[in-house]
Amino acid sequence: MTLLTIRIEKIGLKDAGQCIDPYITVSVKDLNGIDLTPVQDTPVASRKEDTYVHFNVDIELQKHVEKLTKGDLHLRRAWRKHGQVEFSRRSGV
Repeated sequence: MTLLTIRIEKIGLKDAGQCIDPYITVSVKDLNGIDLTPVQDTPVASRKEDTYVHFNVDIELQKHVEKLTKGDLHLRRAWRKHGQVEFSRRSGV
């Protein structure tokens, strides 16, 4: 069986310097939005530079790739800027 590791290097944001304690949450969900694995948060970003927030972390999904179906992987970027702000982005596996 194969495990999947996601390398998160950096994300580009036009107002990256204004983000407070940026982090990324990774979860694996079924098509009904039910968690298939524990939700994982990255550590707070290692640095902010111009329009980039740098993380340089690996996240290993806690489920074998062979047991995932198309549409199971969802990435959520979250950070604080004058309160809590969250953006979601979905991508199929």
